[in-house]
Amino acid sequence: MLTATKAGDRVRLVACFDPYTQIPSGTLGTVRFVDSMGTVHVVWDDGCSLGLIPDEDDWVVVRS
Repeated sequence: MLTATKAGDRVRLVACFDPYTQIPSGTLGTVRFVDSMGTVHVVWDDGCSLGLIPDEDDWVVVRS
């Protein structure tokens, strides 16, 4: 995970530990915003949206 993630960054999901999501590892998306709690809100290329939680979920920035 890269904590310096910001709006507009392209990210690749490495792992998400939310038992209710079906987004597979390797999915690409665009960061919409980071909220005051540090949750990184992403719109994934498959049309889903999901907030990633620092220190729980894993992702990498592929391009900013």
